[in-house]
Amino acid sequence: MSQYQWVDKSHPQTLQIACFLLYLNAVFALLRGGFSVLLVLGALAAFFIANEKKWAYYLGVAVSVLTFVDIFRLWVDVGFDLRIAISVIFDGALVALLLHRDSRSHQRIWFK
Repeated sequence: MSQYQWVDKSHPQTLQIACFLLYLNAVFALLRGGFSVLLVLGALAAFFIANEKKWAYYLGVAVSVLTFVDIFRLWVDVGFDLRIAISVIFDGALVALLLHRDSRSHQRIWFK
């Protein structure tokens, strides 16, 4: 049996949901037919966050902030669009989940 896992159920709920959202962003990008380096890096970060790598946590934070800034900039340029507004909400939630006190303290204590 492999030592790697996709999701670690011992992580705080905020970190688990952040991993799910990072995976979900990558899946939706593939379904749309789009390929983005940020989304691939996000899925990679989610996998290694589940395997308690400190560098992956920082990569996940960087990817989520860059994605949020990118989609927010698009929203400002285009104007109100429901699809973009939903993306802004989910990407903002992802940033908030990764930067939440529980997520930060857990990775500081347990991640290698």
